[in-house]
Amino acid sequence: MSNEPARGYSWEPFRPGHELSIKHGAYSPRKVDPKAREIVETLLETGPSFLADPAYAPTLWLFGKTLARFELFSEYLDAQGSEIEDDENERRRDASNKLDRLTKLAADLASKLGLDPSTRAKIERDLAQGRASLAPLIAEGRRFREQAERQARNGSSPDQKDQEVESE
Repeated sequence: MSNEPARGYSWEPFRPGHELSIKHGAYSPRKVDPKAREIVETLLETGPSFLADPAYAPTLWLFGKTLARFELFSEYLDAQGSEIEDDENERRRDASNKLDRLTKLAADLASKLGLDPSTRAKIERDLAQGRASLAPLIAEGRRFREQAERQARNGSSPDQKDQEVESE
């Protein structure tokens, strides 16, 4: 057996980072992540302000990745056209099924993020109620702080007053 390529064929070996085996890129972080970042950045700039809360970050990232994958599968299916080989029919069918699942997942995540009017209204109402229930606590904290500042200006501390009361 010789070290010569079979039948005289020779190809350059695949290099790291090649994209020759990528069909649609929907599972490639190199393809998905930049699109997902762009989607998330756009939502943070133009979407409801509550999305900037770190609690939304995981769902927001998942939503961005879902939409990015949706876009990549859509582009793949569009590029296939209507004239495809039989073995391509199965790939097209698989991609179409995945596109359907991504559509449902994107709709669910969009709702969780308040990107539809009814869910957005509910989230904003809940946030407003939360702020309203915190208002008395904030006011009480403000009173304590002002009292401590007055006592500091007068040269007494709350600890001194407590000790005076105990000694009586």
